[in-house]
Amino acid sequence: MKDIKMDLIGFYMHKGAQNQLEGEISILSDGTFKGNIFDYGSRPLRKEIKGHIIKEKGINKLIFLESPENQNLSNLLYKLENLDSSQISGNYRGRWEALPYNIEYNPDCKGFLAQIDNSVVGIGDEAKIFLSPKVSQE
Repeated sequence: MKDIKMDLIGFYMHKGAQNQLEGEISILSDGTFKGNIFDYGSRPLRKEIKGHIIKEKGINKLIFLESPENQNLSNLLYKLENLDSSQISGNYRGRWEALPYNIEYNPDCKGFLAQIDNSVVGIGDEAKIFLSPKVSQE
């Protein structure tokens, strides 16, 4: 089965400001996806996202991590639901939150290292995302 390419646009709230997101994801047949987004409310601007879409009790749930290239910045977790449609495309609403740790693979020690930053615990707010099929499915 061919990957499904979707455009992603939306926003998240942070410190009373609405910050815009836009990008593209490729969804595999098992619901996992990856892509790149532009997060206009943070630096660096371009971020990689990885996650999955699952259906629970007839509701599509969009769950993904936004991972900055700079390992000193927190990963962000988004958990949203599409209450309007049984389709993958549509409006998703939920929350984002900063994770108090970053995990990276270190080839020198052949293992995973975690950085913990408890100062980001509790940071998060509302998020809304709209997924729509790409016009061209190259």
